[in-house]
Amino acid sequence: MRARVVCLTAVLWIVFMGFGPSHAQEIENLLVNGGFEDGVFSPWDTWGNVTTEVVQQLVGAAVPEEPIEGDFCLHVVVPAAVADWWSIGLSPQGEVFEKDKKYTFSAFLKCSTGERQINFKPELGQDPWTAYGEQSFTMTEEWTEFSVTTPVFTEDVSPATVSMHVGFAAGDFWMDAVRFYEGDYVPPVFKPRVSAKRPSPEDGAVDVPRDVVLSWEPGPYADTHNIYFGTVFDDVNNADTTNTLDVLVSKSQTVTTYDPEGLLEFGQTYYWRIDEVNAPPDSTVFKGDVWSFTTEPYAYPITNIAATASSSNSTDMGPEKTIDGSGLNASDQHSVEPTDMWLSSVIGTQPTWIQFEFDRTYKLLEMWVWNSNQLLEAVIGFGAKDVTIEYSEDSATWISLGDVEFAQASGTANYPHDTTVDLAGALAKFVKLTTNNNWGELVPQFGLSEVRFFYIPVQAREPIPISGERGVERDVVLEWREGREAASHEVFFSSDKDAVINGTAPVDIATESRYEPGLLDFGQTYHWKVNEVNEAASPSSWEGDLWNFSTIEYFVIDDFEGYDTGDNQIWFAWHDGLGFGTAGTEPYFAGNGTGAAVGDETTGSFTEETIVHGGNQSMPLFYDNNQQDKFKYSETELTLSGDKRDWTIGGVTELSLWFRGAPDNASETLYVAVNGSAVVSHDNPDAARIGIWTEWTIDLQAFADQGVNLTNVNTISLGLGNKNNPQAGGSGTMYFDDIRLYPPPEPAP
Repeated sequence: MRARVVCLTAVLWIVFMGFGPSHAQEIENLLVNGGFEDGVFSPWDTWGNVTTEVVQQLVGAAVPEEPIEGDFCLHVVVPAAVADWWSIGLSPQGEVFEKDKKYTFSAFLKCSTGERQINFKPELGQDPWTAYGEQSFTMTEEWTEFSVTTPVFTEDVSPATVSMHVGFAAGDFWMDAVRFYEGDYVPPVFKPRVSAKRPSPEDGAVDVPRDVVLSWEPGPYADTHNIYFGTVFDDVNNADTTNTLDVLVSKSQTVTTYDPEGLLEFGQTYYWRIDEVNAPPDSTVFKGDVWSFTTEPYAYPITNIAATASSSNSTDMGPEKTIDGSGLNASDQHSVEPTDMWLSSVIGTQPTWIQFEFDRTYKLLEMWVWNSNQLLEAVIGFGAKDVTIEYSEDSATWISLGDVEFAQASGTANYPHDTTVDLAGALAKFVKLTTNNNWGELVPQFGLSEVRFFYIPVQAREPIPISGERGVERDVVLEWREGREAASHEVFFSSDKDAVINGTAPVDIATESRYEPGLLDFGQTYHWKVNEVNEAASPSSWEGDLWNFSTIEYFVIDDFEGYDTGDNQIWFAWHDGLGFGTAGTEPYFAGNGTGAAVGDETTGSFTEETIVHGGNQSMPLFYDNNQQDKFKYSETELTLSGDKRDWTIGGVTELSLWFRGAPDNASETLYVAVNGSAVVSHDNPDAARIGIWTEWTIDLQAFADQGVNLTNVNTISLGLGNKNNPQAGGSGTMYFDDIRLYPPPEPAP
């Protein structure tokens, strides 16, 4: 048995504070936000076709890792390669190259899969872009630090910059712990994380439900947690256990959640802080960062609106100008530009009206009005003055809210809305404003700059899973954000879309905004809606939108994506003839006596990372059916556990796997064995020589006919040769991927 690498715990090589100056020394990083711990990209810069995002999780990384330092790192995406690779890149800001000094620039990099090039170029920041120590590097799937050191400068260089050229290939990568400092390279010194991180809600979150429960990921050494919570930043930031400032809401608690008492206020910004406390005897307190979030507003602006009017002065002063935000600045202040407003025609029919149609019926709270605000408003007075307001659910039957006087606009730039109309909870899909006169009373023309409607969210919204989502797990729990006045929830759920629309689908009453439909079928699209009910309100029920999702189409036996060089080495799961480890020391397997060897010890995951069918990894299997002291066939076996033992789950009837061989492989029979002895062979005797990915589907009844209890499958094996009548044969390499169980295929139309 050949010795294999057995690595149970990855060794951290990063130098931590506390190891002393003999290991590393701290330098002054001249960069601002080099580790992206500000949570933003600024003050960095990019050029060319590249996008950046500061992230906390490395989603899509072939080798799962966290940011190398702190909580954040930078995700960089290059959509397409360019011949002039230097025309796409990024750089920090604020570098200086001073006479008689040298500088080092370093960064930790890793790409999502495979390898990719990057170029570091300290240079003059203008033509002729003189380089000072330019180097190119190859990053991999694991965090690695790269650095470049300039020569000693004989004169000041200004402007100076360090360009990172990334246009070599399409793809993405992450960057962290970027440093720029005087002198030669110095290894990094990272302080161990001791504080809480990953707050929920996220720092700066808005529209947070008032019944939110706070949670966080604790520091690695925390024994208990002190929670500070309030509406004043300085109080939350400055308080401690001796001077609580009335914001210490929980002391020495052990759980990593906090449920504020009662419902929070509408539209209020809250601040919170978690101090991590070590276990006795030292009980050291590590002060945490101050996080914030803002709760949901009482009402929301309606965004899906159409506007029509009895007339318009011109095509560029139509009624749509009152709802498209034209003329408004970031502070919701309006311009004086006439074409940013609606103005009726002087010869239009009277009375003049403007009508707004929403995408659905809403419970309206109020209307904001920016009146006509042309420069001569004080003289001409186009602004609507006495206005009759009506609303309707069907545009046929109208209910009047009476007459309201709209304030006259200032006729100056940066004009804020100055009229708020109480709509008293009117149920409306249409609102009509009829102008009885204007402020000037000189000409029969009437205008408005902007109108905004606010509604109370009484309907169910924000479904989880989101409507249209595919690949949803079969045991999904449905959730939604409940309507503001709901006392209970009618949940209509079915694979029959029309039944849900018509209300004839099965309905369950939920008292919370979640629903468990049970274990669903594979590959099925489900439809659902939630009607919010409150018998004490009028109306007593608000019908919800129609939502849908589709479940996963198959059950995964193994997709080979979870294997790595640590505790999840592929041969720990797929036992072969080579085995692993040393007798008497766990983990250890002596080998199964066959000519099979799985895995690839030259890759970063011990799997195949280039020849894959789906995802980023597949299983390579070398077979040799003529090895001395080995059985004359090759086989690798996976022991199943949990749900993977039940091959009837969800009505599955087929086993599917993808394989790929090579034309120079020896022709050996490809087979699948279940529970060791139930064997099904591929009907192509040359399957091992097929050089493209090929799907093989097997009716599970073929195993049941050999006595396998499909509700309790113990093992699945992949092999080459004749398991029941071994004969000396040849060798080759196979690749396997995406072993799945499927329900019966849909009948052909």
